[in-house]
Amino acid sequence: MSKEKIEKLIEETLSDEEKLKAMEEILESLPKLSKSIGILNKMVESGSLETFANLLCFLNVSKDMLSDEMVSGAASLASTFLDLAAKINSPHLQNLISAVADHPLELKEEIKKTQITGLFSLMRALRDKDVQKGLTLLIAMTKLMGRHAYPEEK
Repeated sequence: MSKEKIEKLIEETLSDEEKLKAMEEILESLPKLSKSIGILNKMVESGSLETFANLLCFLNVSKDMLSDEMVSGAASLASTFLDLAAKINSPHLQNLISAVADHPLELKEEIKKTQITGLFSLMRALRDKDVQKGLTLLIAMTKLMGRHAYPEEK
C-alpha cells in the first residue's frame, strides 16, 4: 500500500466518528490479537488446527444427523462404508450396509411405523422373521467384536 493511500485512509478515519471508534477498539485489542495469532501459528505448525477444523466438521455432521434428516445422513454415511463392505466376504453384512445406504426412505418409513413401547410390543416384533434375521446378524457381529476386543481373556 502506498504512503498516499495510507494517509488518505487515516484522514478518512479521523473525520468519521464511527470509523475512529472502530480504530480505537482495534488498537486497544492489539495485544489480544497478537496473542491469538501466536496461538494460531502454533496450531498450524503442530497440525492441531486442521484436527480442530475436522472436529468441527464432524460435530456439524453429527448435529445434522440428529435432526429430521437423521436417516438421510446415516444413509449417506453408510454409503462411505460400501468400500469396506466390498472387502468383507459376508454377503449378509454387505446386504445390511447396502440396505441402509440404498434405501433411506424405506428405512425412514420403517422407523415411523415400528413402535416398541413395552415388553409386549417387543415380543410381537420378535415374531417377525426379518427381526429374527437382523438380530441373528447383530448378535453374531457382537460376539465377534467381543472376541477380538478382549483377546487376552480367552
